[in-house]
Amino acid sequence: MPTPPAWRPLRVALVTCSVAAALACADDLVEPQGGPVAMSVEECEAPTRYAACGPADASSSEAPGVEQASRALGLGCEPGPDESSLPEVGGAGLLAVDPDSWRVAERFGSWWTPRATSEGHNLDARLLLLSTGRLPALDVDAAVVAAPGSALDQGETHNPDGGPLFAPLTSEPGCDGALDCSGSLAEPFAHGAEPHDALALSTALEVPPGTHGLRLDLAYFSAEYPEFTPSAFNDVLAVWSTSEAFTGNVALVEGRALTASSLSAAGWMRHRGDDPALAGTGFEGHGGSGWLELRVPVVPGERVELTIYLADVGDDSVASAVLLDDLRWDCEPCSFDGEGPACGLAPRPNA
Repeated sequence: MPTPPAWRPLRVALVTCSVAAALACADDLVEPQGGPVAMSVEECEAPTRYAACGPADASSSEAPGVEQASRALGLGCEPGPDESSLPEVGGAGLLAVDPDSWRVAERFGSWWTPRATSEGHNLDARLLLLSTGRLPALDVDAAVVAAPGSALDQGETHNPDGGPLFAPLTSEPGCDGALDCSGSLAEPFAHGAEPHDALALSTALEVPPGTHGLRLDLAYFSAEYPEFTPSAFNDVLAVWSTSEAFTGNVALVEGRALTASSLSAAGWMRHRGDDPALAGTGFEGHGGSGWLELRVPVVPGERVELTIYLADVGDDSVASAVLLDDLRWDCEPCSFDGEGPACGLAPRPNA
């Protein structure tokens, strides 16, 4: 299938240096490209209550799959009188050739339900699930329930194998507004490692006045844990931000790209083995992170672009998956330099 124009590939540099070396190369990681961003004193106009999206409109000109996936995150909803939305200025793009590699569900396994039930930000009662394996169809309760341990060998999907990362992602470190200012993607794609079963969701949003961040809740699962942790089998989840505040991968686990290896090293693989939270996910006997919160820096009034990317690395059969929910604006800024709240990922308590 031809690659859509919006996903023009970029050359992937075969970086062989360590994470420390990559971060050293990007020596201005602690500041946005072009220097520090002056914090605005204008009133924050970010909403606190988001509309719940209804089912995709069959008459829409958008592809139903794209619309369903973006609506699960609260993008492009029709707000009510006391609600707001996350209006897209560029439209969502879902690059997932295999329809069984993603699902919009009301539950994953027996335990995972939308964050909206407890947090109250995004009222949508559905989750977006992306996987490098093939997922079962929704059951009668709109849930994804997989056979025990099935994530260890779900076989290949029809999603892209090999070649460069999807644009705008690149594994080459640098803070010039096009390369990866985090330097984090050099590690999983070092020594010629290539992605397999890759899929991604992209969107562009206009930042409200006085708003300095985005937040997203996610939970990561991998059958690479514990047998292949650490190893060259290192499936990766990246969230690429193109912003005046920061361009590069922001899904960082203590400075490293999000993989089973980095989660394990940080002690963030919260659910393991026969943990009841893994029941029905297909990751029984393996591991899941629990809910993590991602904080992304933005500049008020700018157009920010996000690409959520998931791929097998080193093999095409041992699956990893990510749950995504509760995308929302944040009035408060975050930073990568230790000043104030940290950008990147952090575990949510008791999740």
